[in-house]
This record gives sequence, structure tokens and C-alpha cells, in this order.
Amino acid sequence: MQVSAQEVAENIYEFQVPLPFKLKEINLFLVKSDDGCLLIDTGTNTPATAEALKANLDYLGVAFGDIRYVAITHFHSDHAGQAGLIQQHSDAVVMMHADSKHFLGSWSDEVGQGPVYMAPDAFFRQHGMPQASIEQFQHMRQRYLSLTLPFEVNQTVDDTDSIRIGDCDFQFVFTPGHAIGHICVYCPQLNLAFTGDHILQRITPNISIHSDKHPLHRNERYNPLGDFFLSLEKTRQLGFSLGLPSHGALITDPEGRIDELLAHHDERLQVMLEAMDQGHQTAYAISRYAFPKYTEAFDHWLMLGETLAHLELLEIRGQIEGVHEDGFIHYRLTAEPAPAR
Repeated sequence: MQVSAQEVAENIYEFQVPLPFKLKEINLFLVKSDDGCLLIDTGTNTPATAEALKANLDYLGVAFGDIRYVAITHFHSDHAGQAGLIQQHSDAVVMMHADSKHFLGSWSDEVGQGPVYMAPDAFFRQHGMPQASIEQFQHMRQRYLSLTLPFEVNQTVDDTDSIRIGDCDFQFVFTPGHAIGHICVYCPQLNLAFTGDHILQRITPNISIHSDKHPLHRNERYNPLGDFFLSLEKTRQLGFSLGLPSHGALITDPEGRIDELLAHHDERLQVMLEAMDQGHQTAYAISRYAFPKYTEAFDHWLMLGETLAHLELLEIRGQIEGVHEDGFIHYRLTAEPAPAR
């Protein structure tokens, strides 16, 4: 097993473990201290990932029992999948946001009222996804559920919370958008932040809607792209100079990358509007216009979810409206957009 651990800041080590996805690996981070270590995220529940995790910890001279805290940035399996394995071999306190904990308790729900990615097939169908793509995605569901080993969340965290490891404080920052319960972890002494999937250097995090209801508050409108924009500005205010993301290269110009992400989504919003220039369209048709290169079933799910997040923000801004026609929802441009908000 190849060891990739390297020190990226004082007593902070980055290493990669493999993933069974197109996204081949995830960056995990370990903060070393004589009084116990902090691990940021865990990788998926697969033998290859477990082997890589143990090999890198061994290389760093750290046993599972030396891990004092596990901070999980969000509930997705590549981030939370092995927390249960660590709990089996240590007394580590597993921490995540309360919204992420809510999703963990809902994973067995088969009617789509649980995790945002377990929406009913009817939701996909009314937005125009072909039946063949829906059926392919059905076969994928159980596999993705198996990629997270059950574990207990020992402590929920929010903006006001922090822990101390060695001589440094690590503050939790609530950054919903990519996931409802997403958190970043900020260290003011080292002027860096573990950004999870909130800010990535080379790719843009998926911002999606996969349910016609707010996953936590059924009577509220769900606007994850709007949440993401607010979270980007929130992290900008921290002023850190180094970002440690879950995928890809380190972020050496966080403010510049935030500007790039905002510009990217502004451009994508314009593409969505262009798709409706010729008349009303289903969200799936708009997604095919916006993402013409992607063809696999999993891609269709990501494309549709991301498109719906953008359409939701455009509808909130008054630039488009969704109408029910013949069992489908179609989107069309409005004559007089309301002011942006």
C-alpha cells in the first residue's frame, strides 16, 4: 500500500485514500499532538480505503487509539464511511453538525423522506428523467448506503464551538450548500482552514436538490445554491491564507478561488436561462443542455440535482417559473423578473 502522508503545516499531515467512484481519492488530514490527534474525515467503508488509512497512520506513528477527535465535514460516504471503524478501535469523539446527524438517522428511509439523495423516483420522473436512468439509479442506491459503516455521533458542533489540539484552536464553521450539515474547520493560529467539499481548488462542488421538500424543514423553501453563496462569503470573512480541501490540490489563494466559484455559478445560471430561450423545458432537458458531455446514470442524477438547485434560485429571483403540465414540471422565463435577493 502506497503511503502518501506529508506535512502541509506545523503538525498537520495530509494523505490520500482511494474511493470507489470516478473521483478516485479523498484527502484526509491528521493533526498530531502528544495529548491526542484530530482526524478530519475518514474515507469510504471499503477494504482498500481502510488499508490505506491504517498504512498512512502507521507511517505517521499513530494508532487508532491515539485519535482523540474525528471531525466529519458532512455526511457523504467518502467523508463519514469509516468513522465506525475508528470507533471500534478507539475512544475517539466523532463530531459533526446536527443536520448531518439527522441524515445519518434517516438512511434506512425508503420513501425519500430521509437523506437528500434518497428522493422518490416520482420526483425524478416529474422533472423529465427517463425511466431507464431512474432504474439504473435504483440499482446504485444500496451500494452507496453500504459505503458508510454505522457509527455514533458523540458530539454535534456549530459556529460557536471549538476544540484545542496541542497549541492550536480549531473552530467549526457552518457552511451549508454542498450538503446541509457541511462544516469547515478553521485554525486561527495557523491561518488555515479544512474546507471539506465547500471549497475545492480544481473542481466545483456539486450543489443539488433531490427532493420537492426541504430535507429538514418541510414547510420551508430549500435553496442550497443561495446557501452556498452565503457560505462562501462567510468563509471569505475568516481571511485564512491556506485551504485544505477534501479533493485535489491545496488552496493557496482562498479569496481568489471563492471569486472563481461565484463567477462559475453566475455563468451556469446564465446557461440555464439560455436553455429556456426557445420555450419551456423540463429540468432534465435543461440539464442536458447545461451538461452535454455527461451520459451515465449517476451523471444524470448529479446533473439533474445541480440544475434544479440553479432553477430554484432563478425562481426565487423571479426570473423563471415552474408550471405543472401533463404530469411534468416545465420551467419558462418570466416577463418581468423581480429584483434579485
